Amino acid sequence: MKIDSESIFSEYSNIISIDVDRECTNDIFIYPNPVKDILSVILPKDMGESADFYIYNAFGKFIQHGIIFNDNSNKINLSNIPNGIYYLVVYTKNKKYLERIVK
Repeated sequence: MKIDSESIFSEYSNIISIDVDRECTNDIFIYPNPVKDILSVILPKDMGESADFYIYNAFGKFIQHGIIFNDNSNKINLSNIPNGIYYLVVYTKNKKYLERIVK
């Protein structure tokens, strides 16, 4: 009997869809990207006093939440997450911003 080695080692994962708001704009500035440990975020001046941020991994799994302020000193500590692709979603009073992060 012949064993197909491809069928033994093939494995498929679940498909997860991520809904991206088409009205997202890239008016925020993040650096460095790729990031090692600390991600800096600069928000637009007209966004208000503070905003909520969420970080998701490439599979859409929630990783981290916090609040950032419109004072150009926003630092997000990413040292506790493994290397990979992540998405930073920032919700301000009127807009939603989406940025891709490489760690």
